[in-house]
Amino acid sequence: MIRSVLFAWVFMFASFDVQAQSSAFYAGYDEGQMFSYELWSTFYAEDCYNFMMFRNDVQAQLIGGEYSNSTQDNWSRKLFKMGGRRGCEDFVEDLEEECLDTSMCDSMGEGAAIEIIEGFCRVLQSGQPTITNECAVVAEDRCKGAIYDELTTWLEYGLDCPTIDNDISNLSFTQLRTMKSSCAEKVQELLD
Repeated sequence: MIRSVLFAWVFMFASFDVQAQSSAFYAGYDEGQMFSYELWSTFYAEDCYNFMMFRNDVQAQLIGGEYSNSTQDNWSRKLFKMGGRRGCEDFVEDLEEECLDTSMCDSMGEGAAIEIIEGFCRVLQSGQPTITNECAVVAEDRCKGAIYDELTTWLEYGLDCPTIDNDISNLSFTQLRTMKSSCAEKVQELLD
């Protein structure tokens, strides 16, 4: 809600005469970069752990919102909006390279493993029944490799897992494979 109000305020008071710009595309590009940076620094505190939410907001609020074409746009305004979309996309792409390093993807994979373990231990206890492709692959691989270690840590930490009677030696290969097979979906969930 606050973000929507900010966008409305920023666009209402952003005074520019697209017709007077020497190049509407480049003016839009610069503004797209500026608004993307403002959103990143103001609402996400330039914290890479917030990158996925930021990317989604840029797509919804700027690329798919303010910079989407309207039937009422003249050629110059369309060019300006095209530049704005490209400025936003380039900002997000540069930030993605900075934020989604191997350490972040590795941590994401461990986080996915922990969520799977928590679900595995809780679901059976209670009886109740996605970035770049490279990052998803790294995170999925790390998740699969971390399942056993994270379950061991879970038990050492004193958290319950009645599914295996709180004893790692009771974990079957089938149970381990089942948890590992959840990694791709869980990583994609974390990335979306």
